[in-house]
Amino acid sequence: MYLSINGAAASRPLTVRLDRRTAMREGTPARIGVDLQRLYFFDPHSGAAIR
Repeated sequence: MYLSINGAAASRPLTVRLDRRTAMREGTPARIGVDLQRLYFFDPHSGAAIR
């Protein structure tokens, strides 16, 4: 799933992985909780993990 954070000064698309049983539809607003201990970042050009 791809999403954007509304109201962010520099909104960028994010890729998230959700349980396949999650009932979300395109264009529908949703609240998503984020476990900060499980965030992973990748270089947008190389795809390499940023540690």
